[in-house]
Amino acid sequence: MTIIPNSSELRTLHIHSRQCTVQSVTVGGHPAEFTIHDPLSSITMGAAGEAPDCHKHAELKRRLYSAMQECDEGELSIALPRELPVRAASGASSVNGIVYEATPEPQTPGLASQPTAEFMPIVVNIAYSLRNPVDGFEFVVPSDAYPYRVPHAYTTPSSPDSARCWVPCVDNLWEKCTWEFEFVVPRYLEERVASDDDDESPDCIPTVVVCSGEFVEQVAHPYNSNKSIFVFSQTTLTSVQHIAFAAGPFHLFQIPSDSASDDASGSSQTPIYAFCLPGLESQLTNSTLFLRSAMNFYSSEFGSYPFGSFKLVFVDEMPTPRFDSSTLTLVSSDLLHGEDAIDQAVETRHSLSHALACQWSGLNIIPKTWSDLWLINGLSLYINGLFLRKLFGNNDYRFKLKKDMQRVTEWDIGAMPPICQPQILDPPDAATLPFINLKSPLVLHILDRKLGKSGTSLGLSRVLPKVFLSAISGELQNNALSTHTFLRMCRKVSGVDLRTFAEQWIYGSGCPTFGFSASFNRKKMAVEITMRQDCPAHTAMEGNEISKALFKPVQFFEGQMTIRIHEADGTPYEHVLDIRSPFKRYEVPFNTKYKRVRRNTKRYLARQAAAQAAAEGDVEAAEAMGMIDMGFGLEIWEKEEERENWKVADWTEEDEATMSGATYEWIRIDADFEWIASSKFEQPDFMWVSQLQRDRDVVAQLEAIDALAEKPNSIVSSTLTKAVLVSNYYYRVRCEAALALVQCAIRRLDFLGLFHLFKLFLRYCYEPEDPGQDLFAHKYVPKPNNFTDLPEYFVRKSLITAISQVRFENGNTPSVVRQFLIDQLRYNDNTSNPYSDGYYICTIIAAASFAIVSMSPPERGELAPSENRVEQNQEDIELIKQTRIEVDRYRSMDRLIPSPQNVVTIAALEFYMALGVANLVPNHPKTFFSLTRQGNYSQLRIAAFDGLFLTKWYAPQIMRYVFAVMANDPSRAVRRHVAKSACYSLAILAQMGEMKAAIKESETLLIEEDGNGNEKVKESKKSELDSWLKILRKDRELGKNEVIREFLMPIALMPDVDHEVRWCLLKLADLLIRPVEETPPTVKIHIPSTPIIEAAPQPPPVKTIVKAPRLVKAGGPPTKVAPTLATTKLKLPGTPTISSPRIPSIHVPPEPVKRGVSFAAPPTPTSITPSHKANKAKPSKPASSSKPVSTPKAQTAGMSVHDYKACKSALKKLKTNKHAALFLQPVDPIRDHAPNYFDIIKDPVDLSTMSAKLEEGLYKDRFAFQADFKLMVANAKLYNMVDSYVHNEAIALEIFFEKRKYLPCSS
Repeated sequence: MTIIPNSSELRTLHIHSRQCTVQSVTVGGHPAEFTIHDPLSSITMGAAGEAPDCHKHAELKRRLYSAMQECDEGELSIALPRELPVRAASGASSVNGIVYEATPEPQTPGLASQPTAEFMPIVVNIAYSLRNPVDGFEFVVPSDAYPYRVPHAYTTPSSPDSARCWVPCVDNLWEKCTWEFEFVVPRYLEERVASDDDDESPDCIPTVVVCSGEFVEQVAHPYNSNKSIFVFSQTTLTSVQHIAFAAGPFHLFQIPSDSASDDASGSSQTPIYAFCLPGLESQLTNSTLFLRSAMNFYSSEFGSYPFGSFKLVFVDEMPTPRFDSSTLTLVSSDLLHGEDAIDQAVETRHSLSHALACQWSGLNIIPKTWSDLWLINGLSLYINGLFLRKLFGNNDYRFKLKKDMQRVTEWDIGAMPPICQPQILDPPDAATLPFINLKSPLVLHILDRKLGKSGTSLGLSRVLPKVFLSAISGELQNNALSTHTFLRMCRKVSGVDLRTFAEQWIYGSGCPTFGFSASFNRKKMAVEITMRQDCPAHTAMEGNEISKALFKPVQFFEGQMTIRIHEADGTPYEHVLDIRSPFKRYEVPFNTKYKRVRRNTKRYLARQAAAQAAAEGDVEAAEAMGMIDMGFGLEIWEKEEERENWKVADWTEEDEATMSGATYEWIRIDADFEWIASSKFEQPDFMWVSQLQRDRDVVAQLEAIDALAEKPNSIVSSTLTKAVLVSNYYYRVRCEAALALVQCAIRRLDFLGLFHLFKLFLRYCYEPEDPGQDLFAHKYVPKPNNFTDLPEYFVRKSLITAISQVRFENGNTPSVVRQFLIDQLRYNDNTSNPYSDGYYICTIIAAASFAIVSMSPPERGELAPSENRVEQNQEDIELIKQTRIEVDRYRSMDRLIPSPQNVVTIAALEFYMALGVANLVPNHPKTFFSLTRQGNYSQLRIAAFDGLFLTKWYAPQIMRYVFAVMANDPSRAVRRHVAKSACYSLAILAQMGEMKAAIKESETLLIEEDGNGNEKVKESKKSELDSWLKILRKDRELGKNEVIREFLMPIALMPDVDHEVRWCLLKLADLLIRPVEETPPTVKIHIPSTPIIEAAPQPPPVKTIVKAPRLVKAGGPPTKVAPTLATTKLKLPGTPTISSPRIPSIHVPPEPVKRGVSFAAPPTPTSITPSHKANKAKPSKPASSSKPVSTPKAQTAGMSVHDYKACKSALKKLKTNKHAALFLQPVDPIRDHAPNYFDIIKDPVDLSTMSAKLEEGLYKDRFAFQADFKLMVANAKLYNMVDSYVHNEAIALEIFFEKRKYLPCSS
């Protein structure tokens, strides 16, 4: 590697390197001394040969944190040889040496932003080997459990610092360099016969290496004909964390160029290569062929591809579904699918198109700081969504946006931080990253809508090409994009001020909840719309100032919202509401004249005439009607006999009268999708029906279905049934309508919704012979499957799910529903279907388990086996038996003819899990145990472990097996899942009633709740949690379990244990094992004597009663203490006064002055004058005539009364200022995540320290006080980067102080 020094004082290089055995190091051709020390691999507890104490898990956790911090400095230290001084560079020619240095090792120049180097580059050559790596590199080889597995190897993101685990490097996302690779691999992995050296055997598959960068050449090894050499070069500056490679007998498929592409000819299109293991070639073609259209879309819309080629490699045993690196993406083979797949094909297209989008944003462009990660991830997801819109259609895109928005509003109610927190320097937590990835593309979508409304802009379609172009051209420094730079570019392109937008949606947390109501004012000819806005996140943090400062919940959101009023003549009119307060009434002008409001308008009559013509068979009229009313012309709505057969309900005369008097058809709130918000709008049923049937927007249809589901009646049931039947609707809307029919399946409506669901599903079954057959008694025998109509396939699955959700009032499912699901399993026929029915069978099995389990909410602990309150009658027992027979039959079939990734067996296991938790079947480990062993598919093993953890897995024999899997299983994904499940299962088992004492304890806690508000609830929950932990730790089978105590710490201390498994084990120890009592660390503070000798002022002869000295506790205030006080642990030097204010860790409020007497600093004991002794011996009252004025303690340094009052007033107002929250107390490196604070800041000061110094009399005038304030502000600016939260708060506080002029000139 090539190093460019930044200083002539460079003597030692610190390089990250773990797991690597370094043989030798040369620097500039000279041998160099080096040391390598990995703190994580050398952690021990206790003496050698002694078993570690399981109660010391807290100490182990601290040692791990310390070791991880130590690793940040670099494990490999290289001393520069004396023969190689750091010389200044003669010119810019040295830069060429950086790029074209002929070495296979990675080259690491400094920051890419430096145009020329100041010093000559230094070439470092490290010879190292890597054997049996734990992290960073994965070897997949055949074994006894998997004898047919194809051997291959690849780099893997198994840990945050996995890059340093396979190459010595500077393991930093922002440290970029160019790379050159040379791989020497066996020509074939199989042993070949010596006679056919030159002719390739058809049975032998050559070894292929795929690496980040561009393929240069493949040559035969000069000394060994059985080896090949692959050479790759990456000339684009790339971080080591974005480098990956894979080696194995891969099959290559080059995705053909699109000859019909408009923007370029086939020869100039970026080459795309896909690789898979032998035997998966046909699936590879089906899974990746669409990537050419994705590449063309991204290149034409957002600028040219930033690299030379794109490669995709499918491998086994990936710990994550995908690993994106520069020009190369490693993907799990699970994403491959055959041509008979439906559900998998959709998922694969989502994942692989996103992998390609990450090459633009995520690999070529990186976040400037970790707080900008939302922008990089959001951009890749946003442009991926735009491609999926082209691939699947605009309806799918808008439907997904709406569903994602609903998930965000349910999630963002106070528990989630803002998507961008500039004050947080660490990477986002793994628990919040999914939320950030969900909300970020939505924020970019509403930003695009906002920019598009400016009139001069085309939204982000103008901004994003400029962003990607600036990265390719080098204009974007280090290709690191910040939120500030992005918003500035948006403002420059569109001219829109985005400060309010950014404060609300990017730097603030929470989403608004709107309540709207509308009424028509005939006098004003206007629609009066009332708007109320609530912010659940802000309400949840009411009174919690710390959470408010960290999460910044928005109190109310401002902006413009578009509403669309569909007036009676059928014309939609858009109006913009300017939202500036939480509550407001708007008057929206009405455009249709009053006399035209009635239904006998010409337009209305023309529509009726067109409907009549369409009913008589006029094709053109029918097409015209389709533009007005979706699905017109259904037989069930035209023939009276069919209407009766389907039990179609009609509007009553009263409803018709109300509808004819309505002034508008319906109203759409936020019609342009400009808000991430949940809206509640009240309008009559018939308006929602009109919106569902006549609005072409899928979001409007979805909103109508959600609103109608809350008002179940016969009209709603008929309307939803029509929506399911009409194929003009988008299929996902039809699925939602089917699920909404469950709300109409209630006794008040004679289960009309269930009737309609059965009637709809009857289309896929053999018709009953009797047309008047009662559908609730009919046997539903399905026709042979035919899934060629994909929308009907998804609708059919939704109907099965909806039927299983129908319930009686007592929470039980009607027996006809359970029998229906048994029949679907029993008579399913997929012999002539061109598509796989694996996922369809999974849907039926999941529906069957859902239907069997009662939905009646159990009381606490009622899931305990001895307290089963639902008595099963003979019919229920028989139905459960029949269902189990069918599920077991499919499970056996899945062994012989496996479904994709054994999804049917996984569904069968989940079926038994649900019944076991509900205590409907014996919950025994033997049901799941055999499938947890090696040899089964990884996802199947994970599902089996889930079932195992719902049983008494803490039996000693099973627990030994579980710990063995955590420590030694070859699959990293299985190890991690087992470790996490061990922690999560404890809470589930406790709620299932496995621990009787816990139930009794929690019941007593609930009785104490008296409804006095949230505080009582919080206290109750906290005490309940404490009681759970006590019970877990005292439980004989858990907390006192000898297997846990024997194996937990040794596995956590294993050098080759997975890092996630280790942390899960420590979490398990936190729950089950009481930590050892530890004495807090003692801090000894040596306060040197002040170099300036200050003579204490001679006290006046005051006669006072001198009390015995008050003892000062350890760590007490730095007050002036008499030398005779030896009880304090702070050993103060025997100086006359303590004048040094630099004691940042000791802060005690000043002691109030008693009896109006203030004591000056005492003189040394040897200088006590006889008059003092006399005063001490005569505690009589002093004569009033001779009483002098005593000096207050705060003025002992000479501060005037005027200055003291001014300083105290200024301090009081500073503390109450809204920007002062961060400066009220000293910086704690642990609490405030600032470990190196005291290395940078040598004179820390804060407002509480200034207050203590003021009261102690350590300021001689107001200028000293002002100097400390300026020092505090300067410290904040020095330690925190520009534009960070703390930096800005410091500036605001400084401006507040200077503007007010709190310290006037002394009189």
